[in-house]
Amino acid sequence: HREETYHTTYTRHLEARLPLPTYTHFVGPAALQKQVLDSLLADDAGWLLALIGIGGIGKTSLANVVVRQAIRQMRFVDIAWIKLEPDTMNGRFPSPEIAYTIVLTQIATQLWSQGIDHLSLPEMQQHVQRELKNRSYLIVIDNLEDRADVDYLVNQLAPLVNPSKILFTTRARAQTETAVQYIQLDTLSFDDSAALMRHHAQALGRDDIAQIQDDDVRLVYDVLGGNPLAFKLVTSLLQDVTIQDILNEFSDGRPQQIAEMYTRIYWRIWRRLDQPARDLLMAFLFISDTGADFALLQDSSQLESPHLQNGLRQLLHHSMLEVTGSLQQRQYSIHRLTRTFLQSELFTWFQNDAVVAILSKGIN
Repeated sequence: HREETYHTTYTRHLEARLPLPTYTHFVGPAALQKQVLDSLLADDAGWLLALIGIGGIGKTSLANVVVRQAIRQMRFVDIAWIKLEPDTMNGRFPSPEIAYTIVLTQIATQLWSQGIDHLSLPEMQQHVQRELKNRSYLIVIDNLEDRADVDYLVNQLAPLVNPSKILFTTRARAQTETAVQYIQLDTLSFDDSAALMRHHAQALGRDDIAQIQDDDVRLVYDVLGGNPLAFKLVTSLLQDVTIQDILNEFSDGRPQQIAEMYTRIYWRIWRRLDQPARDLLMAFLFISDTGADFALLQDSSQLESPHLQNGLRQLLHHSMLEVTGSLQQRQYSIHRLTRTFLQSELFTWFQNDAVVAILSKGIN
């Protein structure tokens, strides 16, 4: 009885460290999940582990689902989950040193909140290294984008591991001799893409789309490839347009660049939004990656409650928001690729009155 009670308490404590999942059902190869889990649980290797892949491929979701599995094996005494969110318009930290300082501070704050306020950076580093070398912790560093940051962090954090482990999600491979085990996330297979489309249609309450035939899925797959986020966005678009309408957007063939594909999809969605939904989406430029509750959204967007609720409904309808939280408290955020679209495309579209208005509100 004591053992069961301890296991329940331990599991709840560690799961509370993790961000709530943005998925209702994880779609992906079981073999890939097992590979990551085995690497995390291994006692003799894999101290630095990186999930690497393009944006929107599901790195964060995979890390979330596998870490939850690892918790039940009681391999780690505690877990810190650090989501990096540079406070800059280009999505990069001013320097790798700043990124490292944020990571180190977050590790210390999440794991040992008491007695670290007075420590200098070198003292904090010594404290973190001593603790991580003494017992087995798991540190997850999510959303590491820039190669220079990856190189610097890998070199700085390498002396802190064993028996503790660090798991990165990143788009870039470190150009360093430090040993890092990379696990590549590839696009979904046709079968997994079809399963994701049908599951997401059911989540949207659209059983008609969930009954889509394989031949129609193949038409979309041939254009989008197996990019999970793209499939979710297009599934949402199918509530309002036909498959042929979407294919016409790519009438010149499959995009050569992933960014180009997402830009076309996002523009298609943007043109279907009314003004409150556009204002609300632009307001996320002034909200951190961790998201906001209803009150903060209202304060950031300056929308009256009926308009804000209408904007939320539209953005949810098009799968433009990631929703976490409980029945009592919802937390809304946007995917990093959505933020990139807002920054690179709409932010420069300064002639648009809606953009100017919402930027003025945010600045004021």
